[in-house]
Amino acid sequence: LWINMRWPGSTSDYMAWVTPDLCHKLETADLLLPGKYIVGDNAYVKKKYMSVPLKGIVSEYDDDYNFYISKLASVSCSSNTPSNARKSCWRVMA
Repeated sequence: LWINMRWPGSTSDYMAWVTPDLCHKLETADLLLPGKYIVGDNAYVKKKYMSVPLKGIVSEYDDDYNFYISKLASVSCSSNTPSNARKSCWRVMA
């Protein structure tokens, strides 16, 4: 479990993600088991460790992928309160 309450709730998801040390550690070290990914919504950038919705859908497969990935990333983390810190804001996709 990793929690960072540095930024207020009005901070963009992307800014709150790229500035703490966890993002840097995921970029430079293998923190996740092979075949495991963090699922983010369209506010995040696709990385080797993060799955995000596809842009420019061209096939039914792309549409299905976006549908299911949106279900995985549907947990809201918009409030940075201690009670919400106990909630699951990320899911790991096998």
